[in-house]
Amino acid sequence: MTEAEWLACNDPKPMLAFLRGRATDRKLRLFSVAIGKLLAHGGASKMRKLPST
Repeated sequence: MTEAEWLACNDPKPMLAFLRGRATDRKLRLFSVAIGKLLAHGGASKMRKLPST
């Protein structure tokens, strides 16, 4: 997965598949918290509006 594909991705499943075996447990937990916060505050539509940094 390229950076462009990551930033354009609206579904966390392929993102998690990419991270499997590459990320520590802590990083996976942080990823899960970030996705949960996005969903709690307006859903996936906000993912497309996040600035890329």
